[in-house]
Amino acid sequence: GSENILGYNPRGGRSKPYTINEEQAETVILIKEMYLAGKSLTDIKLELERLGRKTATGGKLWYVSSISRILDNPFYAGYQRLGQEKINDFLEQKREKQPKDSVYLKKVDVPTLYSIEDYRKIQSMKKQSDTYLDIQNHMRMWFQYGRICMESC
Repeated sequence: GSENILGYNPRGGRSKPYTINEEQAETVILIKEMYLAGKSLTDIKLELERLGRKTATGGKLWYVSSISRILDNPFYAGYQRLGQEKINDFLEQKREKQPKDSVYLKKVDVPTLYSIEDYRKIQSMKKQSDTYLDIQNHMRMWFQYGRICMESC
């Protein structure tokens, strides 16, 4: 993964421990609290920009995808995600992304910003939200197909 993790100071080498960057950690905790309170990713983006909160690279423009990745990162709860990729051809070093259900978490020795229970609750909420969006998109496609069919059939 990247050395630039919002909420932590750069380590300056793999053997050095992670330390919390207080200002950035407040932003991570704010993102978590807003999401657990039921705010959408777009609402969180707008609030972070309104408050002038900085991204991991120091910018003030937030992307919904960045917020989603922060919420998906188990590192904040003291875990590392393993098994995301598999090398299927050793000679070519071809990597293939693995299904989400084959990924597992490993406890790591880092200062945490929130609990594993909060992380799991976030993942559960995101899964429900993704399912809702899938249903919404499916219904939208069905209605569009129906409209196209009625107009051209």
